[in-house]
Amino acid sequence: MKRAWSVAVAVVGAAALAYAAIHFPWREAGHSLARANSGWLVAAAIVNLISLVAKGASWHLLIRRAGPLRLGSSIGATILGAAAGSVGPSVTGEAVRLKFLVAREPIPLRTATAGVVAARMLEAISLIALVAGGSALLPDAAWTRTLRAAAIALLCIAAVGSRPAIMRRVAPKLASAMGERATRGALGLAALSWIAQWAAYYAACRAVALPEALGLSLAALILSNLGGLLRLTPGNVGVLQAAFAIAALRMALPAAPAVAASFLLQGVQILPVLLAGGLVLTIHSMRPERALRAPAVAA
Repeated sequence: MKRAWSVAVAVVGAAALAYAAIHFPWREAGHSLARANSGWLVAAAIVNLISLVAKGASWHLLIRRAGPLRLGSSIGATILGAAAGSVGPSVTGEAVRLKFLVAREPIPLRTATAGVVAARMLEAISLIALVAGGSALLPDAAWTRTLRAAAIALLCIAAVGSRPAIMRRVAPKLASAMGERATRGALGLAALSWIAQWAAYYAACRAVALPEALGLSLAALILSNLGGLLRLTPGNVGVLQAAFAIAALRMALPAAPAVAASFLLQGVQILPVLLAGGLVLTIHSMRPERALRAPAVAA
């Protein structure tokens, strides 16, 4: 049943994308791409990489209590996972991330996996906080008021649910991965990662001279992450374009340059990350897979 539902969703999504592709003003979008500002694209690529570095550092804080762990390995694993996820399913990216780290650092797979789950929770909370705080930049409409109210309600639920006593009762293994001091630092880094992502979306909008770039980039960020929950395509190809187009239409802005901005953003999200992933592999290929091994016991 679950497989049939997934196939049905994929078919409907493909049909919707095909319809949009046929009726979309591609010539106008092409003109926007041709006139794109390269300086803003470089800025988008830089802040996108900063977002991945912050994401890796956040994960590192949650799992470093398990033993000696190099920050560079956590960040490198995150970049490599993002590179794998940009050309394949997101689950592949997470698998590569975990495999890379546990092969090079003395940390159990269970601990690393629990850290990923904890990091995802903190990322969700950070995104909700960003939506609650940044929604003032969106048009004053019924959907934005609903979005703001939902974000505030979810933040309240998260605040109650994240109390140590409740966490230990509901998810004891996850609670052990989220030490109080580490959690504060990891939450701050998760927030930095989302802000850097927003900056990348903003820079892509500015590259094609879109008006109201701050609000449009935030709306596109929210929609692309909601749509990306299903992970129907590698690297969210198609989902990101739909998010930008819907955000532009809801804000009474032209859709063609918005979709052009989404293609530019996807380019800086994939190509520089693939290059960075290749660099990570090159650097770590010069080191043994498990650099820190337990000393052998003398006979």
